[in-house]
Amino acid sequence: TPEEPQAWFNVEDMLAATGLGYAVVRDQVPGRAADKLRIDAWLQRAARNHLAIPGGPSSCCNNHFYRRALYATVIGILNADDDLFRVGVEALMSALHEMGQSGELPREMARENRAAHYQNYALVYLVPIAQLIERQGYAAYELRIDGHSLRDAVGFAMDILENPAELADVVARDQDLGFVEDDQYFAWMEIYLSRFADPRIERWIAPRRPVYSRSAGGHVTLFFWDPDRRSSDAS
Repeated sequence: TPEEPQAWFNVEDMLAATGLGYAVVRDQVPGRAADKLRIDAWLQRAARNHLAIPGGPSSCCNNHFYRRALYATVIGILNADDDLFRVGVEALMSALHEMGQSGELPREMARENRAAHYQNYALVYLVPIAQLIERQGYAAYELRIDGHSLRDAVGFAMDILENPAELADVVARDQDLGFVEDDQYFAWMEIYLSRFADPRIERWIAPRRPVYSRSAGGHVTLFFWDPDRRSSDAS
């Protein structure tokens, strides 16, 4: 129900985890074409049914939207379903359209002392979406709206992770940084570093490896980390 949306959130999370996990192994399993078609179709129906339920005033358009867009993107790719794939593109464009001058995402800044957590959490889904879109041949990371790209949101996230007090004009000075103890929230960094060298991100993620995120890519360090890149990026 709108008053108690937790089950809706749980399905959102499950579809992201299932879609990404299945995409990793689908083409590695020989044969079983009929089984794969059934799984593809089930995921497609589940995604469409879930997306048909509107979100509330916040979850319609914030990090929950990005998580729904992540499952829609990967399931859309698996099924060659352009409508589902476009949900991912729309989520990325929505984030860029709303982005502030410093790269902040206003809906995540509204969480006040948890703004740092939710700016970072949005990237847990936006970066994999961009990666999936790039894999289909579109320059998602270079997409700009009003001069803003996803890389601006990344830069702002790192700024507030490193020194939130310096950004008191944008976020609450006393940020709750308890989430930094949970490595899953930094899965996006491994994916991002596979595209862009960034010493700040490399220094942040290095002591946290290997990183695993159930709903945003699985064993991301295994899939994306290049050990030969380590010394140059960390300098």
